[in-house]
Amino acid sequence: TVSGDFTTSGGLLGASCLQVVSANNEYAYNSGTTWGIHDAYTIEFWFKTSTSGTNYLFDYYNGSNDNNRIRIYSDGSNDLKVECHNSAGSSSGTELTTSANTNVAINDGKWHHYALTNSGTEIKVYYDGKLSGQLTGTCDRDNDPTMRLLIGKVNGSTGYNFDGEFDELRMFSDVRTEAEIRADMFQGGTLANSGNLVARYSFDEGTGTAVDNSETTAGRDLTLYNNDGTEATDLWAGAGTFTYGTSTLKMTGANK
Repeated sequence: TVSGDFTTSGGLLGASCLQVVSANNEYAYNSGTTWGIHDAYTIEFWFKTSTSGTNYLFDYYNGSNDNNRIRIYSDGSNDLKVECHNSAGSSSGTELTTSANTNVAINDGKWHHYALTNSGTEIKVYYDGKLSGQLTGTCDRDNDPTMRLLIGKVNGSTGYNFDGEFDELRMFSDVRTEAEIRADMFQGGTLANSGNLVARYSFDEGTGTAVDNSETTAGRDLTLYNNDGTEATDLWAGAGTFTYGTSTLKMTGANK
């Protein structure tokens, strides 16, 4: 038995994580910048939710139309769906869900890892480190357009907000292999494969309204918001109370 005078909480891989409540229309946002992304890219993150229905996790958009847009959302059938739009705004032939994995249960209240790769001609999705779906379809995007980013909601609506937690969101300007995804999916510190990383949000701040892009391009930082458009300071999972050198830990039992 393990006991002590402290609590454990926070994020999956760090001291905290982003925690949004759909009823409060809470989200993280970047108002627009370039991201170093053309046709090839990888997007990956950890998430946790107990909510079913259509809920948006990731919306990468230009603010005026669907050109070059990338949307990731739960589709109401216990799947995550991605729509990869080309430079003309079409996502025809480039929509893919996690349904190939019969073990998918996105709303079971547990942490799950999701990764999307797009080479421009082939799209793959990985769920908890395993290939969960793939398709061949051309998706010709503009070269490094200015795009906005929403985490936890979709642009133009408050009806499909995500309810849950996010951790370790990363964006790369290349296609990561399955081995590279697996090597770093549990890494909260230094990545084994950080080449072509264009944005990384560990959500470890725990306080304040700003989310740092640890890849260091400051223009890609995020800001946290409430439903009334004011900046939010409380969208963090509470950190634990263990203090090195003062907190006590007791282990009892025959196999301690």
